[in-house]
Amino acid sequence: MSTATVGRHQMELGLARAESSHKEALDLAKWVAELIGHKQPTVTVDDVFLWIDPEALGAAAGAIFRYGPWEFVNWQESMRESNHGRPIRAWRLRNGN
Repeated sequence: MSTATVGRHQMELGLARAESSHKEALDLAKWVAELIGHKQPTVTVDDVFLWIDPEALGAAAGAIFRYGPWEFVNWQESMRESNHGRPIRAWRLRNGN
């Protein structure tokens, strides 16, 4: 296994651990994201964090738009002061959802 593959595998294991330890908060965050997605064209993690405390999700926040009805649209500057305007992904609900 190459170093890159090992690193990717370790990342996947870490995300799986974070998801399982924050399951209820993650499920709620995914539900909130879908509600927002039905009201506006794109959704970012910043939109979700207006309703869910980021600390409740921890590292599981990276899984909000993973394995769901989402497609990546573009990069946007984060509006959260703690992110200092770094780019974050904007997502759109796929057609039919």
